[in-house]
Amino acid sequence: MTETMFTYINEEYETNKSVLKNRKKNLNEFIKLTKNKKYDEWVVLATGSSANAVECAKYYVEKILKINIEMKMPFVFSNYSTSIN
Repeated sequence: MTETMFTYINEEYETNKSVLKNRKKNLNEFIKLTKNKKYDEWVVLATGSSANAVECAKYYVEKILKINIEMKMPFVFSNYSTSIN
């Protein structure tokens, strides 16, 4: 069978349920890495729909965690950035 956009739309409900159900397990390593550290800023590398998701969540996460989030394009970051500011 050839997948189409409709295939993935039909899978969205179950996929979202799975993401929510497994969120603690999926975030466990991230929580361990950040638990005892204080960060002022996160740099997120993203393009396309991932960049859109970052933009959607950015202000909420900044407010809740009291941090600044900067989004960069991976190609631009890897080829033109010398460091994370």
